[in-house]
Amino acid sequence: MAEDKIRVGIIGANAHDGWSMRAHLPALRALPDYELTAVCTSRPETAAESAAHYGARLAFHDYHAMVRHPDIDLVSVSVRVPLHHDMVMAALHAGKHVYCEWPLGATLAEAEAMAALARAKGVRTMIGLQANGDPVLLRLRELLAEGYVGEVLSCTMAMFLPGLLHRDSLHRHGACDRCPVLLRGGVQGGRGPLHDAGASMGDGGTRQDGGRDRSR
Repeated sequence: MAEDKIRVGIIGANAHDGWSMRAHLPALRALPDYELTAVCTSRPETAAESAAHYGARLAFHDYHAMVRHPDIDLVSVSVRVPLHHDMVMAALHAGKHVYCEWPLGATLAEAEAMAALARAKGVRTMIGLQANGDPVLLRLRELLAEGYVGEVLSCTMAMFLPGLLHRDSLHRHGACDRCPVLLRGGVQGGRGPLHDAGASMGDGGTRQDGGRDRSR
């Protein structure tokens, strides 16, 4: 591969499940300016499996070792929210650029600490609010700016996750018999699906209206 490509290491690169499998990894493999150099999972055997599956030349089961590797330029963090802070901070301390999935931290204090270290290190960072670059939403913003529908007073958004209506999927997402988990998540999960997806959709929605907050 060309030497000027950005060499990426993904933490949470499971070959069978997860957001990185559905979004990050297919995108990276399709982008000509990036090279998927390393994958990191929690166990040696799954790391080796993911590396073989995605064509990465390096496999890690310790994220500290991956972020310190000289062949990694950018670290992508795609794991559960409670783990974001430690992994992002380790990557920043190693001087790496970072892409972290939303939400950035489990608390405001965690997010502020990560942002402060990134500024101090002078690296580039991004949070996974991909709705901002969605062609459909970008076109919607153009139409609203042109006055196509007049003044927007309110909007309704709906989202269905694949398989969420099946009982086994409800158990897997922690929703069955414990519906409040959808709203606030648990200690192990950080935030619930409605918080994660709802905030992402809300961020994309408010930007269509020029960033004005019309919430009541």
